[in-house]
Amino acid sequence: MKALLDKFSDTQNHIEDITLIKSDQISNVYFCVFNGIKAVIKEDKPYAKKIGLNRKREASLLNAISHSCSCLNIIFNDLSAGIIIWEYIEGGEAESKLILNKDFLIKLGRKVKNIHTTDTKTLSSYSFLDSIEHYKDIIKDNKSAVDINNLISKLYNSDTRLTLCHNDLTKPNILVGDTISFIDWEYASLNDPHYDIATVFQAYNLNANQRDAFLIGYNSVNVDLARVNEFIALTKFTERLWDRAINTLT
Repeated sequence: MKALLDKFSDTQNHIEDITLIKSDQISNVYFCVFNGIKAVIKEDKPYAKKIGLNRKREASLLNAISHSCSCLNIIFNDLSAGIIIWEYIEGGEAESKLILNKDFLIKLGRKVKNIHTTDTKTLSSYSFLDSIEHYKDIIKDNKSAVDINNLISKLYNSDTRLTLCHNDLTKPNILVGDTISFIDWEYASLNDPHYDIATVFQAYNLNANQRDAFLIGYNSVNVDLARVNEFIALTKFTERLWDRAINTLT
């Protein structure tokens, strides 16, 4: 905690009531009051850069989309120190009974669609497939490389429509309060939007009726349900690949 406070010793910012709320291989996350505002601090550990996270790209993205997507309002960053602070968002994970609520799923579908309709002209060209290549370089396992390459060649080609995607729409990253908000955008990049839809379906284990409700909100003209199911397999493989990459580094 003292090491974190020392990083702000030469600034005019005032931090109090710091509480560690999460710690993993990548970062420490704290609740605090920053210059009188309830806030969250994310402090990178050394493995963050090694796994391919780019806080400059993330901060640029969040600043660009803050008014169009339900995401984070950054109030301070020191990218050289691996620190991002955003305004605290009231809310928590969706309770089981809420997931069964058709209105909630329709609203969630609309929120996800907002991400996928974001204008990408000014955003980084970095893509999900770039991340996959980085994980493969870390683990250096030919069999895993062949398996993921076969899956990707089946799902992606030169005609694949790429949009901005969150790429990690799991339960902890979908906060439900007065509205629905998305956090942890560190893996966001260009990707096939079916990936995000597949992640939501998988995270909440949605049945056919619940999927239909989500897709009503999403306005599912361009959604291929068979393709979503194929992408569920990719989300699972990606999670295992990421786990192997981080375990190789640590």
